[in-house]
Amino acid sequence: MENKEKIIDLRQFVLYLWEKIILVLLIVFCFIAVFTGYSFKKQKAAINGTATSINTIINTNRNAYFEVDNAKFTDAVIPAGVYNSYARVYVDYESDLIDEASLDSDMMERIAHDITMLARSSDSMTEIIEELDLRSYPDMSNISENDLSYMINANMMGIHIVNIVVSDVDPERGTCIAEAVLDKFQEKAIEYSDIKEVKILDKPSETILTESVTGVINKRKLAKYAIVGGVLGAFFAVLLLLVDFVIRDRVRTEIDLEYADTNIYGKIPVNNTEESIKKVAYSLLMEEDVNNLLITPVDSKTNVDGILSVISNVTKEEKKKLVVKGSDSIMKSSDAMIMLKDADSVLLVATFGITREKDLIDAVMELKRTNKRILGVLLSNTKY
Repeated sequence: MENKEKIIDLRQFVLYLWEKIILVLLIVFCFIAVFTGYSFKKQKAAINGTATSINTIINTNRNAYFEVDNAKFTDAVIPAGVYNSYARVYVDYESDLIDEASLDSDMMERIAHDITMLARSSDSMTEIIEELDLRSYPDMSNISENDLSYMINANMMGIHIVNIVVSDVDPERGTCIAEAVLDKFQEKAIEYSDIKEVKILDKPSETILTESVTGVINKRKLAKYAIVGGVLGAFFAVLLLLVDFVIRDRVRTEIDLEYADTNIYGKIPVNNTEESIKKVAYSLLMEEDVNNLLITPVDSKTNVDGILSVISNVTKEEKKKLVVKGSDSIMKSSDAMIMLKDADSVLLVATFGITREKDLIDAVMELKRTNKRILGVLLSNTKY
């Protein structure tokens, strides 16, 4: 058989999708459940302040620092579920020359950098971790001195006021860390040659929850994730069934028969079998030069007994001399090939959505080698 371009019947594919609508809905529902569950879990984690939030705090603050000199250039946007503990100190210097009015911008930046780094020094971080036994907390079991330093935000207002903020998901722990940072800052500042005195203006007595926290699940966000999941689920289901439709390549339409280089002789709907077979029988009686007919299925899954019985009864009722015989598939049975020798015409029978196109092509090619007349294909159990 010459090579032909296979055409997908979109109408048949749409009807096939409708036939598999339960599977499609199941896949869509699963996608919606997965996407909605992901959104819910993500929001719940933010509200509860899980261990991931600690890492989020650290990464957010780390990204807000210059890599070169570790100088803070902006306040980090604290994520949801985080508590901030604030402290404020006043730094007085030994020299009267250290004054905002008398210093250029470069010198002020250098002083601000040195002072703020006192609040986040490696030695202070090591001591705070040990003194507060921070690694005993499950979400801080692997915290390093560098990690802890990025939970601390120290900024200068001018060259005298230092704002210290500690961000944590645990408000009590955050306050304890802030108090320890303040104590270490005082100790280190006194050792600094240019600093005369450090006065505490505000102690970290309370923690403030970031404004972005609502404490409730965002239903609108859940709905958005559900819609996205539903669309992706529908797309995946259609794609999956399209692949199945093409790969399985079952006989469904006249286009499929044309591709197999044959034609349709008649259809037998699944809900009107006997009347449809009688119409086929009357058509056979009107055929010229058909005296000995062999009705044979394309494959072993197709049964021709019921069809043969009705056609034989119609032939007897009409008192015609047409001889009608039935056989097993000619591709599977040697007896069918023997019966074929006595027949002058052949009627193939295929089952809608069951018979493979390849089997039909092989059967047609085999019959053409015998030079027997092929009346066409009777498509049984058609659904649409």
